[in-house]
Amino acid sequence: MGTNAASFKAECFLGLKEKLDSRTATVGVIGLGYVGLPLVHTLHNAEFSVIGYDTDSSKIKKLSSGISYIQHIPLEVAQSLSLSTSFTPTDNFETLKQCDVLILCLPTPVGSHNEPDMSFVLSSAKRIASIMTKGTLVVLESTTYPGATDTDMVEVLNESGLTLGSDYFLAYSPEREDPGNVTMHTHEIPKLLGGVDASSGALAELLYRQGGFLNVVRVSSARVAECAKLLENTYRAVNIALVNELKTVFSSMHVNIWEVLDAAGTKPFGFQRFNPGPGIGGHCIPVDPFYLTWKAKETGAPCGFIELAALVNAKMPGVVVESVQGALNEVCKSVKGSKILLLGIAYKGNVDDIREAPALVIWENLLDLGADVKYHDPFVPVVCPTRKHPRLSGERSVGLDGSADCAGFDAVVLVTNHDRFEEFRFLRGFEGAVIDTRNAIPESLGITIIRA
Repeated sequence: MGTNAASFKAECFLGLKEKLDSRTATVGVIGLGYVGLPLVHTLHNAEFSVIGYDTDSSKIKKLSSGISYIQHIPLEVAQSLSLSTSFTPTDNFETLKQCDVLILCLPTPVGSHNEPDMSFVLSSAKRIASIMTKGTLVVLESTTYPGATDTDMVEVLNESGLTLGSDYFLAYSPEREDPGNVTMHTHEIPKLLGGVDASSGALAELLYRQGGFLNVVRVSSARVAECAKLLENTYRAVNIALVNELKTVFSSMHVNIWEVLDAAGTKPFGFQRFNPGPGIGGHCIPVDPFYLTWKAKETGAPCGFIELAALVNAKMPGVVVESVQGALNEVCKSVKGSKILLLGIAYKGNVDDIREAPALVIWENLLDLGADVKYHDPFVPVVCPTRKHPRLSGERSVGLDGSADCAGFDAVVLVTNHDRFEEFRFLRGFEGAVIDTRNAIPESLGITIIRA
């Protein structure tokens, strides 16, 4: 009996290994957003047959028609996929039955109390369990807390009646997308992964090597890979909090933080520059540290340092609003009734993503104070629905073709800098308050600029 079980385990492993080696495996990618779509493109370019699944039927229609729905992903990518016989976009989960590999690229936000929300991942895992066949590899790429893959995912997938390590395989490989980065593509970013067991790790490593990734880094376990992902983004969150706090401290001393950073940056070792700003946004940095602190509380290990950094970063939109109030007070105006223009509401430059964007917090705070707020963002023509800021949904970007378009505003606030702002020539001659949170507006414009 034991010999037969070992033989069958080897049979499932070797069968999938052969398919991955020959690139005859069919790979399903669940979630076609900022992570899933570039992954689909990478695997497709490596000559795998790929099925892309998303619940949003509009994405499926656009992909079928060769239309890119993500600003920084070129039209040519969507067109090449739409013309290919080896890529199938679908909103029918049953289509994934034919897949040998299933990769989850789903959102893992936090709830109202900063607790992990794994509902998208676990509900999809439950559906996978209902269609999964023997010899399937499942890989989770979404950010999660340590142990989620080898405990929560295993518990749900075991509802299939299949056995981990013999009937199916499971690994964790964190996404490392950097939207808007034009110098490094998905396949060039080192692909980290860890299997729940040795067989799973070996198959996942083979998947990504054959899938076109130039550098695949396998670690000893899924938990190590989960922790590495959290460390990467917590490191950034903590260091951004440090310079955000120093910006406030140095400002109270009448010292320019940007000049200080330039000076410190001349040291050729032992210093890495992080820039202050109006807060942090996106799908990783504002969220990932809470997955770590939540799990740490469960184990009784304190994470006070990380929690303090989160508090500092969360205060920054309020600091910007205070700067707006102070600038208006200087000209005997109150925020209430003032017309304020926000420049850039995406969470970072040259992308169309507004998830956790500090601009939305600034906007709502100004509205609460009675301001009339508009925005201009060439990457975000319309504000899409968000969980935290529903009253901003449907607002549209105002046009800015020249300085006359700014004349009706009492204050302009640069929240996110885009290359398309083209040296802010539209601000030339503007007589109202200009608040720059990115140190990006040039002094050569001849206007008064407040670096907030």
